[in-house]
Amino acid sequence: MTIIPFNVVLSEVEKVLSTSNFEEIDEFINYICKAGVVVVYGAGRVGLSMRNFAKRLRHLGVNAFFLEDTTVPRAGVGDVLIVGSGSGETPTVKTSVEVAHLNGLNILTLTSNLESSISRLSTVTLRINAPSKLDEDHLIHSAQPMTSLFEQSLYVLLDSIVLVMMEKLGETSSSMSKRHNSIE
Repeated sequence: MTIIPFNVVLSEVEKVLSTSNFEEIDEFINYICKAGVVVVYGAGRVGLSMRNFAKRLRHLGVNAFFLEDTTVPRAGVGDVLIVGSGSGETPTVKTSVEVAHLNGLNILTLTSNLESSISRLSTVTLRINAPSKLDEDHLIHSAQPMTSLFEQSLYVLLDSIVLVMMEKLGETSSSMSKRHNSIE
């Protein structure tokens, strides 16, 4: 029988998250809670994690949308764009950040690259200490392919943020469940 290396994946994610700096987490969460409209975006596998976060924000009662959905309302000054990009240079995400910046949105970024184009335009940046596609010499090396470690760490971080927001907003799994899609 094949042994599945769960311990490799779990220990790598734990190492990344325990060595990341999330000093601005309260500010990050406060921007989300104060915004009239929250738009969430990321590309590829990062985009899947970001899409899941947008859904959980909706369950929390936040007026949140994923950028590629056709139902995204107009957003402007005081609203929020939350983006994920390991490199901070993903072309589609970078362009969306530039447009959001021009329209006065607060930009909240999750990345491994604080020196990136996206980070420089951000209101708040949370740095995930994982290698990106542009950072082959990162101190943390992964046995996993490509940028899997960043994507997994991002997903765990976002679900952890949901737990913090549940407490802050007085939400429970039961109250959130009342906002879940009833047609699926």
